[in-house]
Amino acid sequence: MVTPRARREALRSILLVAMVILASYAGWIALGFALGSEYPLMVVVGGSMLPTYVEGDLVVVKGVDPKGISTGDIIVFKSPSHLADNAIIHRVIGIVEIGGKRYFITKGDNNPAPDRFDPLPGIPEDYVIGKVIAQAPRIGLLALWLRKPIGMAMVLLFVVLALAFDLRAKRSQ
Repeated sequence: MVTPRARREALRSILLVAMVILASYAGWIALGFALGSEYPLMVVVGGSMLPTYVEGDLVVVKGVDPKGISTGDIIVFKSPSHLADNAIIHRVIGIVEIGGKRYFITKGDNNPAPDRFDPLPGIPEDYVIGKVIAQAPRIGLLALWLRKPIGMAMVLLFVVLALAFDLRAKRSQ
């Protein structure tokens, strides 16, 4: 039989987990607001930006006015071809202005040729998420691992075991 005290303790544990999740989400929103970016932190996936960034690097992305982007800047953008769901992190190697709208010609540092998004001359300014302003090497490896089914299962298992252990410890008191 579960005692009222055990129920209260279980509820406290669940509320603690919920508060940690909410605090993390609030921190993400605050960071996005401070940097003016819908994606203030991103993890590099793939090797197109070697040697500048390696897979697992965490980059900080600041929202910028497209007019403030220059050749040589590394930008984060949505793919105009919609072939990739993920945002792309590449270097600006040229800028074209057509009818008052800027298009950025981009290229991964490790790629042999510039990105092509026919019939567009480059990345339209409204597809730009922001500019990379900092990096934390390899910090994003954990995030990449957590995206995999085994990573998610391990986190879920850890939470369940922690709650079960906490309840058992409280019951024995």
